[in-house]
Amino acid sequence: MYEKILAENLTVAATEEIVRQILHHTPTKGDYLSQEEISKFIEKLKSKWRGAKFRLIQTRIRSKLIIEIKGSLEESTLKIKKILEKLSQ
Repeated sequence: MYEKILAENLTVAATEEIVRQILHHTPTKGDYLSQEEISKFIEKLKSKWRGAKFRLIQTRIRSKLIIEIKGSLEESTLKIKKILEKLSQ
């Protein structure tokens, strides 16, 4: 491995990727969303559901969309139900 890193002049990210493949036997397939795509998506969500915070996290093996809604239990329950209703259409 050491020789490969030096011979190919690998970056830290490329070296980490090789180590992950060796340790976890999980190759990276596909591409991440660009930061621009993520920003547009989050802005679109924010415009539909004002007051909610959204975060999108992508890793090689998992993606998460986190929705944070502040307010009382009654308020947040109504907002969650609206979001779930839209997602299930």
